[in-house]
Amino acid sequence: MKKLAMVGYGLVRGREPEINFIKKYFKLRLIGYKKKTYESGIENTKNIEIIYPSIKPLFLIDPFFFFRKSYSCTSFAKFENLDKALADQDIIITHELWNFFSRQTVEIAKKQNKFVATIVFEIMPNNFFFSHIRPYSSNIKIVKEKTDFFIAQTKKAKDYLLSNGINAKKIVLIYPGIILEKFIHEKRYVNDNVKILFVGNFIQKGLEDMLRLFVELNKKIRNVDLWIVGTGPLYILNKINELQKNYNIKYLGVIDHKKIHKIYENCDIFCTLSKDMKRFGIKYTEEQFGYAYVEAMASGLPIISTNAGAIPEILGKNNFIVDKKDTSNALDYLIELIEDEKLRKQIGKENVERAKKYFDAEKQSKKLVDFLERQC
Repeated sequence: MKKLAMVGYGLVRGREPEINFIKKYFKLRLIGYKKKTYESGIENTKNIEIIYPSIKPLFLIDPFFFFRKSYSCTSFAKFENLDKALADQDIIITHELWNFFSRQTVEIAKKQNKFVATIVFEIMPNNFFFSHIRPYSSNIKIVKEKTDFFIAQTKKAKDYLLSNGINAKKIVLIYPGIILEKFIHEKRYVNDNVKILFVGNFIQKGLEDMLRLFVELNKKIRNVDLWIVGTGPLYILNKINELQKNYNIKYLGVIDHKKIHKIYENCDIFCTLSKDMKRFGIKYTEEQFGYAYVEAMASGLPIISTNAGAIPEILGKNNFIVDKKDTSNALDYLIELIEDEKLRKQIGKENVERAKKYFDAEKQSKKLVDFLERQC
């Protein structure tokens, strides 16, 4: 069995199905920083070797460590002894063009004469922080030059790679996937009140807008609930607590991903109002994929969201998309779905079929495996 190392990738939410499938075909080694692994459950998966190397700043100090007290993919840092961890591997995969861990990985791979692929979620061709500021821009240049093949996770990611001058023949498009059987269910709960579900980071997924719209919604329809899954800053948590006194809002916190399918199953509409994220007034990220959207689709929920990033690509034409800069139209769509159970079921059924077609973890992982085996 060939050996496959995945660097800085695989140890976060959403990756467990893909990893579990790949390990059937490759002896798998995951190398990365220990962050959010509790969400994926990968640490408890058998027959996978996980290495958390020591991390050292490239210079005297990583500027981000000073604020975060931990290392991340944006850190000015490197993995200790990464060359030794890759020496006995046949194929190497790293993650994104711009970070230092990817640069370190591709440089080692070329010295060791190993095939190396870079998986890419990034979708912003002119991301100011990465494309125009050194040393990130230098990282992009080196990763572009030394990567043998690029695995784009969306069409928007492929466009990003093409905009960077990468030959289309060196790019393969493979969507990520989920375990559909976990989310698809024959029988839905019957709710007295229609339940709207919000899942995700409060800021990026637009919970403040959602709360505002829910208040407006209650002026017209009272038999409706809002369930919130996720986390965010204290001031939004305080706002939730205050609104709960007068409105049917249930805050569920962060849910173990092994149990989250039960939450989707008990709801009727999925709604997030995602926005672009900015720092110092400059946009630094857009919605790159969004596993929660795929989970909601597989669960048979109609979806209302925005045109941020790759969301329209993921959702297709069956769901409701509003402008990320003006989400007021979402109120009309919420009312339409609440009042029309037949429409909810119709869109939900179409969403299940879309999830089966594009986001089945086994099918998508098989595409990745087939691609990698051709490189051996």
